[in-house]
Amino acid sequence: MAHLLLLFSLAWVSSLVVPSSSVLCPFLCTCNGDNVVCAGITSLSGLLFPESTRKIHIIGASLHLIGPSVFGNQTEHVTFQACKIGDIQPLAFSNLHNLKTLTFQASRIDRILPCGIHSISNAESISFASSEVKEIKAGGLSDITGVTNLTISSSYITTVESFGFHIVQAEVISIEDSSVDLIKTAAFSDVYDVKSLVLSGISLISIEAGAFYRIRDLKSVQISGFFRGLRHNSLMELREATPGDHEGFRFHTSRVACNCASAPLLDYVQQNPTAADRSVICSVIDRPLRAVKPEKLCPGYSRETYCTNVTLTPPTCSLAVTNTSSPIINTSYTERICPTKSKRVVQETSSEQKNKGVNRGAETFTANGLLLAFLAFSARTI
Repeated sequence: MAHLLLLFSLAWVSSLVVPSSSVLCPFLCTCNGDNVVCAGITSLSGLLFPESTRKIHIIGASLHLIGPSVFGNQTEHVTFQACKIGDIQPLAFSNLHNLKTLTFQASRIDRILPCGIHSISNAESISFASSEVKEIKAGGLSDITGVTNLTISSSYITTVESFGFHIVQAEVISIEDSSVDLIKTAAFSDVYDVKSLVLSGISLISIEAGAFYRIRDLKSVQISGFFRGLRHNSLMELREATPGDHEGFRFHTSRVACNCASAPLLDYVQQNPTAADRSVICSVIDRPLRAVKPEKLCPGYSRETYCTNVTLTPPTCSLAVTNTSSPIINTSYTERICPTKSKRVVQETSSEQKNKGVNRGAETFTANGLLLAFLAFSARTI
């Protein structure tokens, strides 16, 4: 009898001991194969997910922060749905070398701190849908390469600081049906080799001078929306980032609150009428943008007076892992920002050259005819 009691006791104790390779499912979470769903949690700190976890779905959470390395290294898909998030701290997802999708859906985020969404490569998508982000700090989205889609849809962003999108390469970057209060100078910095950049159905209150001047190598750009506070001709910085004669650029179906601050945009479009479709309307006088001269809204306009000196502080994420509250920051520097000029050299078409050739020939023929007639007349009078 004693032996039986001992065996039962050992069996019960062994049932409580779980091998290290099979961590118990966290409290308030449901684990099913490689999928984990957590609902109503208030912290990610200390959560241990099973090693088999590949998909994590956080629903209705109220999180003060998302710290670094809270998810297992093998995690491939992370979704936050209907969550309230304070800060996304530096290097929050940088350990996820196999990350395929990072999604924020119907969620509110106070701040994406420097290097918050950082060092992600070859992912399928990073997306914010029906969400609110108060601040994207310098380097908030940084060192992102080989991503297929980086999208913000039906969302609201208060501020994108300078270098908010820093060193980003994606096939498609789109901000659609969203509102943005402020995009600062150099907010998009070293954004490059993008097949399609879309700003569609967007409502922008203020875009500072030089917001996009650090973007390069855009294959296609689509812009439409309501632009209330444009400074300089920042949108045309996107046009200048497209190759050749800018056939990949289209600015259409938009309303622009024209004023002296945006006079350089009117000037640019006057010099390059194809830069804006007729469906782009200057809302102040309800006329197509390309039909409005800058002097009409801003008497005495001069492009040179719009150059401004801006102090910029690019971020760096080195050592951020040891000091998550204050990542190392590069030294500030001052840069002079002027309204962009068109770099395209206008070349004559073959038909124009042909017509000019015909006209030049006609002029030569007429001159020779007059000379012969004069000589003939002189000979008859001698």
